[in-house]
Amino acid sequence: MSGFFRLSIISALVAACLPAQTTPEGNGVVSWRYLEAPAAAAHRAAARSTVTEQERGSEYLNALRTGAGLTALTYNSKLQDASQSHADYLISQNTFGHYETNESDPYYTGYYPWDRGSDAGYDWRTYSENISGGDNDVVESIDGLMTAIYHRFGFLGTRVADLGIGIASDSGYIYGSAYVYDMGNEGDPSQTAGLNPAVVLWPYSGYDSAQTSFFNTESPDPLPQCARYGVAGNPVSVVFNPEKSGDVSAVSFRLYGPDGNELTDTVVLDENSTPSVGEGRFALFSLHGLHVDSRYRAVFDYTEDGTAKTLEWRFNTRRYDYKRYEAVDGGTYDIVSGKTYIIQVRPDDCNTSLRAYSYSHSGSLDLQRLQMDLLQVTATGDVHFSFDSGKVEFDLKIADTDNAVPPSLPDGVRIQPALHYLLF
Repeated sequence: MSGFFRLSIISALVAACLPAQTTPEGNGVVSWRYLEAPAAAAHRAAARSTVTEQERGSEYLNALRTGAGLTALTYNSKLQDASQSHADYLISQNTFGHYETNESDPYYTGYYPWDRGSDAGYDWRTYSENISGGDNDVVESIDGLMTAIYHRFGFLGTRVADLGIGIASDSGYIYGSAYVYDMGNEGDPSQTAGLNPAVVLWPYSGYDSAQTSFFNTESPDPLPQCARYGVAGNPVSVVFNPEKSGDVSAVSFRLYGPDGNELTDTVVLDENSTPSVGEGRFALFSLHGLHVDSRYRAVFDYTEDGTAKTLEWRFNTRRYDYKRYEAVDGGTYDIVSGKTYIIQVRPDDCNTSLRAYSYSHSGSLDLQRLQMDLLQVTATGDVHFSFDSGKVEFDLKIADTDNAVPPSLPDGVRIQPALHYLLF
């Protein structure tokens, strides 16, 4: 189970993200904790990442990049050394963040991320870093970072060419695990950007495994109108490659749900509304989590050098192999004893925090929290859930039959060809 605190330091060179550890607290109560002050430094040996896990992370991130039309990043041994040394430092110091302050620590290699790259012999022209903590594996870490908009922009950069991944874990570490992703370019960043597309969409056209939700713990906070740990939709984004685009201004950004209707409770971020987004970058957030296993259509109207243009594309959210319910406050949902269900918790708005919840049950219960708003439940007795101190409460009742929504057809069958207009 992953934590979801996101700490971001945004500049021209660096972005970072740190989800907090997820910790069960007591019998039947689960809390997603953010520790404002890390525990006192306690030197400990780090569990080094394996080549297999590094390769898995590199392959997965590159699959996401190439799916969006970007070039794959080349795995670089020097960036590997820089990222691993920082992961080890975080474990050793029982801390988190981009900066290394204790020069006496054996894993210290530089205050700033790019200092650590230089220490490893990487002659960088551009440099960026993403960090997560508390994740169970590298894929979970990358998935979490991809829902945090500023960190997504880092992973989908058009000017970076190389990648290194550092992973370390320790049972005594404040977050359990640390994942560090260093990206850079020793060559000409403009030439690299020239190899990449003019527009980068996420989720990209035809993608069939988009996550449903963003959990509001990123800093800078992209959604200050939402509660901390509130649930919004996984953002939809458009990024223009500065080497291949002119002066771009948004006219409208719309998202249409599986019923074909436009989502109206949305927020659009751009450089004008949110300077941290940066030039040529646009993001649309639904203030409710997206539906599981559903198809969406995005439409972005804009002008480029005064010429009106439109981008339109479709994507699907992630499919699960089990029937599902969307649980709202006061709801009661029939389940069959011993069958597994996906339960998506849907508050009235993103001002309800899903950080902690409690439950009571009769019979046996197999419960997994897949995401902050997604539960996987197998029960032989009735179950009562309460989120955010009773702001969202619902019941699962044992019955002979259910009316849960079945999963769609298997991947490769359920998605029709995506319509994708790129008008330049």
